[in-house]
Amino acid sequence: MEQNYNPNKHLQQCEQLTQDFCRQLLQQCWHLLEGRLDRQARQLDDEQQRHRHNLKMDSVRSRAEQVGASINRHNQQNFASFRELLPLATEATNNGLMPTSPARQQDSLAINRVIQDSLHKQQPALRQLNQRLALLRGGQRCEDRNNPLAPAALCLAFQHAVRQSDIEVRLRLTLYDIFGSLLAEQIDRFYHKVNQYLIASGILPNLLPSKRSISDTIGRSRGALVTAPGEAGTATPGEQRLAQINSLLPRQMELTAALRNAIDMAKKSPEELYLNACSLLQRQIVEHVNFERDQLIDPESTKRQYYKYLVAQMRQHKTGADPDKLLAIELLTRFFATLTNDNKLPLELRCLLSYLHAPGIKLVINDHRFFSSASHPALQLIDLMLETGKLWLLSQAEDEILVEAMRSVVNIIACEPSVTEHSFRSGLMEFEQCLNHIQQRADRCEQREVQAQSGMERLDQARSRARQEVQSVMSHYRVNGEILDQLSGSCIDFLAFILLQHGEGRHWVQGQHLLKGIALSVQGQLPRQQLVQFQRGQQRLYNAVARGLEESGYRGMLANDLLASLSQAQQRLIAEFAVTDTPVRNPTKTRPGYGFHLLQQLQVGHWYQFHDRPRSGPILLKLAWCSEGWTRVLFVDASGTRRRLEYADTLAQSLQRKQVLSFGANPTQSSDTVLDAVLHQLRLDALRRKFSSQRVRTGRPELKIC
Repeated sequence: MEQNYNPNKHLQQCEQLTQDFCRQLLQQCWHLLEGRLDRQARQLDDEQQRHRHNLKMDSVRSRAEQVGASINRHNQQNFASFRELLPLATEATNNGLMPTSPARQQDSLAINRVIQDSLHKQQPALRQLNQRLALLRGGQRCEDRNNPLAPAALCLAFQHAVRQSDIEVRLRLTLYDIFGSLLAEQIDRFYHKVNQYLIASGILPNLLPSKRSISDTIGRSRGALVTAPGEAGTATPGEQRLAQINSLLPRQMELTAALRNAIDMAKKSPEELYLNACSLLQRQIVEHVNFERDQLIDPESTKRQYYKYLVAQMRQHKTGADPDKLLAIELLTRFFATLTNDNKLPLELRCLLSYLHAPGIKLVINDHRFFSSASHPALQLIDLMLETGKLWLLSQAEDEILVEAMRSVVNIIACEPSVTEHSFRSGLMEFEQCLNHIQQRADRCEQREVQAQSGMERLDQARSRARQEVQSVMSHYRVNGEILDQLSGSCIDFLAFILLQHGEGRHWVQGQHLLKGIALSVQGQLPRQQLVQFQRGQQRLYNAVARGLEESGYRGMLANDLLASLSQAQQRLIAEFAVTDTPVRNPTKTRPGYGFHLLQQLQVGHWYQFHDRPRSGPILLKLAWCSEGWTRVLFVDASGTRRRLEYADTLAQSLQRKQVLSFGANPTQSSDTVLDAVLHQLRLDALRRKFSSQRVRTGRPELKIC
């Protein structure tokens, strides 16, 4: 078999197959719609009603071409976004659609029903297609949400095209019904055709078919969130972890007698009862909890209160409990308990996260992707709160900027009566926008701090270079020590000014000549006759120095200070008859001490935790800037404000004493690590139960697992 891995060629062919498939579906869809409208017209007895119905049919026929062109355009945009690793155009448009009216809500529910039916029937073939398209995408992950051939992309393209054609709601719903039935019948052949084309082109030809269906993923079987995955490599890491949790969690659930009796009842409670119980729970929390004072809500207490409301609802309607939903609630409670019991997280952050437990129950009742899909908006919101909240609150304990933004988002979700995935997505978007604004302001503040320190560093370097030059010249001309002390400050400022303004160019050479003239005018060991001649030409020398300063751009008060210092030095030299002093010693260069290699391991832009002040507790700071040679290091907090300016010797000592640690050694908590911790705890509990049962049977002492 010839293998040709030309991604653009294969994606173009897939796009053409998709356009042909959609064109065929539209032709059949409009043909069936006309048949339905004809049957309705024949049932009308009134001539006027029949005439209006015929006009409506003509209007719908005239929009068929417009709908087809719109679908083609959406498919082209989807494939273009897929090639550029961007979200699909239909997905972005769908996220921006707000079902504010009942008609739009009914419209969205109808198209979502079509998507779910297609996913339920074609999950194995679609998963194979995702893996093959991921290879064409350069190894980037391809999922149902960003696959331009997935049912969601095709249905949303059809929905947008029909909406743009201004067809009335009743006819739109009829079109969705026809389109859904046609799609369910023919999408299997379409995926088979695309997969066969990719196999013939050498794109993963040996990929085995998956035997798992969507019901395995969302947990249709009794007492299971998910079943064990099929073959290796077909399940995501999140789904594999959830399958392991499912195998352990049912044996470790502690349910009340009322709930256990409810599970055994044949008639199960409808979903509305679970949602009603959750609404009662949310109402109680809103009435008794002051969200502004950061009260920590215990997840176990929340779960027990929810079960009370749920059992009351079941007794009233004489129905039983669904074990799948109880498992989801139990796992969610353990998830939030792990978060709220983590003492490494700031208390304010744990309080805000605990407020999401009650609305999360309403979410996971019918959406188990919360536990397996990292792209779920609720998990993304929690991860973003963990990542940013920990950095901000550990770097500045009394932060009110980010905490208020998180509190605003959490309060909206906690008080919303009908919590859905869209609620968390809206909260995530709002928090991201606020966070971007805060981060931009923090970046500007940090940039100003870095610029200020960089300017001071350049000034220090210029003064150091100027000091070396002054000491070298004055030592060469054996200038008296007291006169040198009087002149060195002004001369160093003058040469540093030239370096900052012009660098070591023509002006620097002129400054060196001018410095030599100044040193020559005050040099030591001069005969008395030369002193008399110097006294006569003192004014001319003074004027020459003044002209040199003017040409170098050194004017104003600083130039006057230099000239005044020169004049006083000359007068002292004449008064003391050139009393000499010991030659000026060259400054000794400081050698880096022990621990300097630890400074070189620091990285700009990384976060470090300081433990050198036990009374105030650890503080988390970001290394924003370091000077050449690591003589000074600037640390800022999350808002970009300077918190510490450490010098090399003190920072090296702190590193040696382990008082400054890299924050990378203490990874940030995330929803993924929380679920891993839940699985680890379930395994430990299972081992304890196993050894406990063996001890009972054999009489041996119980093993303690630490």
